[in-house]
This record gives sequence, structure tokens and C-alpha cells, in this order.
Amino acid sequence: MNEIQAYNNSFDVENYRYLPQEDLLRKEKLDSYTKRQVETHIGERFNALLSITRYELRDGVIYGENMDEPFIDSIVRGRNYRRIHGNPINFKREDAEVFGFGKIQSIMADSDEGEMVVLISKPGGDYPHNFTDVISNRGDYLESRRYSMALSTQEYIDFARSQGLEVPDDADDAFFLENPFKITTFNTPDEVHKAFHKEHQYITSDEFEQIIKTCAPLIIAYINALASGDIELQRITFNAVLNRADDKFIEMRKGEQVIFEDLTPEQLTALGNREVREILTGCGSSSGFNMTKDGKTAPFSVSEFAREYSFDKFGTCKACHGETMLGPCGICEPCDDGIRAEQKSLLN
Repeated sequence: MNEIQAYNNSFDVENYRYLPQEDLLRKEKLDSYTKRQVETHIGERFNALLSITRYELRDGVIYGENMDEPFIDSIVRGRNYRRIHGNPINFKREDAEVFGFGKIQSIMADSDEGEMVVLISKPGGDYPHNFTDVISNRGDYLESRRYSMALSTQEYIDFARSQGLEVPDDADDAFFLENPFKITTFNTPDEVHKAFHKEHQYITSDEFEQIIKTCAPLIIAYINALASGDIELQRITFNAVLNRADDKFIEMRKGEQVIFEDLTPEQLTALGNREVREILTGCGSSSGFNMTKDGKTAPFSVSEFAREYSFDKFGTCKACHGETMLGPCGICEPCDDGIRAEQKSLLN
């Protein structure tokens, strides 16, 4: 079977395998990154709110919070990088993301407090995540809420048309990225999310927070297992995370109050050896510990490929030891590309 897996544990295993034991700062950052990845994966299993991001609107231009660069510049830079180093199958989509964000900026520059715009990102090319961003004017700032989705193209078409967007019957991922639209019939981002999922299971922000709190000790156990190099323990702890998340979800849906206490080693093993419920998420199949090497990288946005520096100093590359033009870290552009590709393989 050649389906896309929503989470590929091979990337976690490799990353910890090559982590220098003495580099405590790098391990701290990797632990934090892995924790976010696992939490995002749990959110995708239940169509949850994945993140909340604040932006600033200055003279009609959107900036990241406390940033000096317009956010669209990072999207353009990422798009330009991919033109040289990316896959042509993604070029139309990556152009659309630039145009679409420009439209969001124009809409929000002329918006009043409470007004919202939706950007749909359905899977396409090397971007398998299925999500929507709901950007709202909060008065002093803009807020973007990203929700994991499990909708089909037709369901997206129907919803967008209900809000007044003219959508062709053959609308693809690039069309939706290029055409964000105003919300005309709902008052809050969560109402929008609920309306999207009127025919689908989803969880609220509070429910997601409860699930993550319940799973937190097991997520730490999974990270510790990665650091230990014990593949069997990695399998048990990761599967235990997903099974406990499912148990908490079932408890909430039944209205029960079950106390999830710390597990003994025997209980952890039993939970981790239990078959994990397979779920078709918005970006693939989620069914437990997966060690295949066929998983695709899974960026959410072309902006993730933005590079904020140039190669304008001549010297000896620290990586390949060649005499060439270097970036600020003393590494040449080809070596930098290789490092960035390795880092992107961690995004699953």
C-alpha cells in the first residue's frame, strides 16, 4: 500500500540518532520541536485548532508580531528559493500562495474589528496538510487561527460559494490559495470551524487542550525514548500517546470523568501494544508508529523555505572545505541547501 502517512517516525529517530550528546542547547530545541510535531499530529487526528498566530498591521502591511519585515516578503523569498531548488509540480501552488496573501493583506487593510477572511489550503503536490487559516481583525492586531481539516474539494467549494466566492467546479489547491474570501455569515473563527465540520467529527480548543494535557507525560516519554535510541520503546511510547488521546476523546464524548493517572511500566507497555485506531486525517493515514522511509516532507507553507541571508563573503566552507562564497554561518550555498533539505525532512 502506498498511501501517505500523516506522521513518519523515521525522521524523529534519525534526528536524535545524529544529535551530538554534548549539545544540550540543540537537544532542548529538538525536544521542543518534536513535542510540537506530536501535538500537531494529535490535533490532525481530531480536526482541532492547531495554532494561533498574531500579526501586526502597519500602514496596510502585515508584519509578524514584533518583526521588522513584511510577512509577504518571506513568502516571496520562499517561493523564489523553490523556483531554483523545488519541484516544478508545486510552482503554480507556490505562486498562488504569494498572490493569495497579497489579497489577504488588501482585505485586512480595509477591514473593521471583527471582520474575518478565510484561506483554504487543501493538499496538493508536496504539501499534503489539509487546513484552513481564519484571519480576523482583533482591533489592535490580526489573529490567524489554523484548523486541521478533513474536507473534500467539493465541500470546500460549497462552503466558499456560501460565503459569496465564485468557485469553478474544477477548483484545485492553487485556486483556493489564490482566492481567500471574507466570512459573511459567522461571527467568530470557532463558528467558522464548526460550520466547516457540520458533517465531520472535530474537537474544540478546550477539548484539544485537555487531550494534550492528558498526553503530556507520554509525549515526554516518547522524546526520552528517542534520545535513548531504543526503537521498541519508541514504538510503545508513541502508540501509547495516540491511544491515550483516543481514550480521552472517548471519555469527553461520553461525558465521563476518568482520571488518567501516571502509568506503571507494565501499564505503559500494555497501552503501547494496543492496536492504534486508524484515522484518515486531512494529510494522510494516522495509525501508529511508522518507520517507513517513504514519507514525504510536509511543509504547511512556501514561507517555510524563506532564507533571510545571502552568500556574499569569500572563504573556506566549514562543511565541504571548498573555497567559495559563504553565508553568515561560514557555509556555502550548496551545503546550506543540503542542510536545509535534511531539516525539511523532519517536517512530516
